[in-house]
Amino acid sequence: MSKLTKFSELKKIPCESSWFEPYRVAEGVTAIYEPHQFQEVISYLIEGNDRALLLDSGLGLGNMKAMVEFLTDKPVTLVNSHSHFDHVGDDWRFPETHLLNLPDYVARLASGDVFQPDAENRSPEALWYDGEPWFDLETWHTKPCKVVPIEEGHVFDLGGRKLRVIATPGHTRDCIMLADDANKLLFTGDTIYPAPMYAYIEGPEMVPVYYSTVIKLAAEFSDYTLLCSHNNPIWEGSVLKEIEDAFGKVLSGEAVGESDPKTEGDNFFYDFGDFGIVLTREAADLYGAKYRPHFHVVGAIIEHEGKILCMQRPAGKQPSTDLKWEFPGGKIEPGETGPQALMRELREEMDFDVTVRNEDFFATVHHVYPEFELTMDTYLCHVADPHFTRKEHVDHCWLAPEEMGKLDWAAADHPIVEQVVQGKAPDHVLEG
Repeated sequence: MSKLTKFSELKKIPCESSWFEPYRVAEGVTAIYEPHQFQEVISYLIEGNDRALLLDSGLGLGNMKAMVEFLTDKPVTLVNSHSHFDHVGDDWRFPETHLLNLPDYVARLASGDVFQPDAENRSPEALWYDGEPWFDLETWHTKPCKVVPIEEGHVFDLGGRKLRVIATPGHTRDCIMLADDANKLLFTGDTIYPAPMYAYIEGPEMVPVYYSTVIKLAAEFSDYTLLCSHNNPIWEGSVLKEIEDAFGKVLSGEAVGESDPKTEGDNFFYDFGDFGIVLTREAADLYGAKYRPHFHVVGAIIEHEGKILCMQRPAGKQPSTDLKWEFPGGKIEPGETGPQALMRELREEMDFDVTVRNEDFFATVHHVYPEFELTMDTYLCHVADPHFTRKEHVDHCWLAPEEMGKLDWAAADHPIVEQVVQGKAPDHVLEG
C-alpha cells in the first residue's frame, strides 16, 4: 500500500487564523487546510521566484485572500481544479480565476451558479468549529467572479517553477490537475484523493471516463508525489496504479460494494483501504459492478405472558438465513413509518393484528450478510391474544427470554436477542 502522509505528521505554520491551518508540504508549497467542515478541503499555494499560484480558494467560509497574503508577498494567480463549491468559495475575493475551457462550466462559475452546498453540508453536524461562527450556513453560497478559460497543456510560469495543466475528467468534466514536472509533484484536485472518490456525480456515463483518466495518470505519474485536495495531503504516486486496479476490480465484478444507508441503498461504496470508489445503483447496474443491496426492515419482539414469539425461516430464500430463527416482520415500503410497516407485515404474513406505536421502539441493528445488507428497527409489542396463522415460516415457538439463546438465530437478530435477555433496550445502533 502506498504511503499516505497525514496532517498529524506535519508541522503547522503558526498563524492567527482560527479557520485555516497552513502546512509546508514541499519546497515552496503550502497546503492550506480547512479542518473545521466535513469536506476537509485543501487548497495549495505554490511559489516560484516571481509569482505564486493558488490552486482553489476553498469553501468561502474563511478569508482565503487574507490567508494567502499572510503566507506570501508575491503576486498570486488563482486557478480552480474544478468548479464545485468547496473549491471556489473565495474566488470572488481575487481579481480573476482560471478554469478549464468548457463554456458551460466557465459561464456557471462566472455567474456563481455552480454546484452549491447541500443540506448535509449546511447542517450543524458538518461544522466542527469550537468558536463563534462569523458566517451563516443557511445563506452560504458561491458568488460571481471573473473567469479566464484555460486549455489542457497550458503552462503557468512562476519563475523557476512551471505548472502544466492536465485535463482529468471523471469526478467532473471540468477537473484538472497541475503537474510540476521539474519537482515531480502532481496537484490532484478532486480526481484523486484519500477518501471515497465519487465516480457518478455527473452521470453514469462518467464512470468509464474516470477509469480512462486514472489509467492515463498511472502511466505517466506513478513516480510523482501526489498533493491531494481533501482529508490528507501527501500520497505516493504508486497509489495511481492501485486506483487503476481498483477501478478494474469494480467494473469486472471482482469487488463487491456496500450500500450507503443514507441514500436508501442507491449508492454503493467499494472499499480499498485509504481510498474507495462510489457508484450509484444505476451506474453499477450499467457496467456490471457487483454490490450488496440494502434492505430497511422492521421486526416485532412480540411478548405474551412473559414469553417471546420466535419464528423459523424457510429454506431456499437466502443461504445466510435459511432455516434460521428470527423476529417476524418485513420491509418498510416508501411512505410508511416503522409501526405502520410492522402492523401491515404482521397482518399480511401472519393474519396477526398487533398494535405497534412509536414509543414501542426497542433497538436498531445493522448487519452485512454475504448477499445483502440489513438495517432492522425492532419494536417491543405486548399481545393478549397469541393466535395467528403461520404462512411463510416453517416453525415457531414461544420462549422465555432466558431460553431464547438455545435457538439458531439469524445473525442480524443475535444482538436483539442479547438485549431482550438482558431486559433492556440499548442506546445506540447495534452491529450484527
